Amino acid sequence: MRQLQEGPSLDSTLKSVSNDIGNSISILYDRLEQLVQKYYDNNGTVKGAGKLVGGMKGQWFQTFYVNRLQNELYDLKRHAPKQTRDLSDFLRSMMKKEASFKHLEKELPELLLDIGRSLEYQDLTKNSQKWIKRREQFIDRMSELSVDDDGQYEPTKNKPEKSDIPGKQASQVEELVNSVLKKLPKRDATEIRQAVARSDNKLQTLAAEMNKRGLKS
Repeated sequence: MRQLQEGPSLDSTLKSVSNDIGNSISILYDRLEQLVQKYYDNNGTVKGAGKLVGGMKGQWFQTFYVNRLQNELYDLKRHAPKQTRDLSDFLRSMMKKEASFKHLEKELPELLLDIGRSLEYQDLTKNSQKWIKRREQFIDRMSELSVDDDGQYEPTKNKPEKSDIPGKQASQVEELVNSVLKKLPKRDATEIRQAVARSDNKLQTLAAEMNKRGLKS
């Protein structure tokens, strides 16, 4: 009797997830920045570029998440249920809500970072950190432009000379947040990290979430 073929192992699943959020994410953000800059150069404004940005993100979402990453995350949940409880909540939320890159971008990098650390899988940890860094760099780039109520980008009247200070500040804040969360219980740390990721003022949100739970660091 022919034996049934076993599914992917935990190690191969971690490798697949890590690869899917590796170079493709860096390439995506590179192209997004180039897209917005080219649109601005051609039109003297970036108002209306939001649809193009959303389209490019949607293409990545369909190619890498829907067709590949989603199934790999379910495999990861099956192999490591204790380390992926919050990932299970995330996957359920993706089924309830209108799945989009926006929801994915806000929550998944931090979840995978925690899983990579819990399972001591360095490639997943490293690529999750890169995703968070590129996301923040793109936000910093967009901070040079004003954002209208529709989420589209408009140029500021007096564009400041380009500086790497915002990027450095974001990196320092990220390091500080991570250093604090490492000292907290895992469940609290994950919930707080998700709240911080959705906030514009990360340090203020970190302090508020810790106070709400009666936590000190």
